[in-house]
Amino acid sequence: MPFEQSWLIENAVVFTEYSGEVTLDEVTESIEEVLWRFNISQRQLIHMVVDTKDLDAHPTNLAEINRIVKPLLQHKQAGWFIMLGNQNPVTKFLAEMLAQISRVRFRAFGNWEEAREFLQGMDAGLPELPETTE
Repeated sequence: MPFEQSWLIENAVVFTEYSGEVTLDEVTESIEEVLWRFNISQRQLIHMVVDTKDLDAHPTNLAEINRIVKPLLQHKQAGWFIMLGNQNPVTKFLAEMLAQISRVRFRAFGNWEEAREFLQGMDAGLPELPETTE
């Protein structure tokens, strides 16, 4: 499966890991699962951590990607969107463009340690984040 998803912290931080080649249908499935998680949580803000270090290929049509992720990016409980590990300039550019278009809180980090420190500092009410994402 090109993505795996779980709670990093129950009802507070969603963790999605993409790998290999991901299609638009798989992105849609992933976003629907995140929305389901958002909708069952009572927390005011839910953060999303996306690990793309093992991602080889993904859709690049910004309009199509925006159409798919828009409900998530505009969700009333959307907190910080954190991207981990991908140094691919196209992936980072698309993520930054989507963040600007949607006016969401977005940051990209090279590793979990930096992202963890940032997210913990941005949400004082967040329980202690785990040392690793595994």
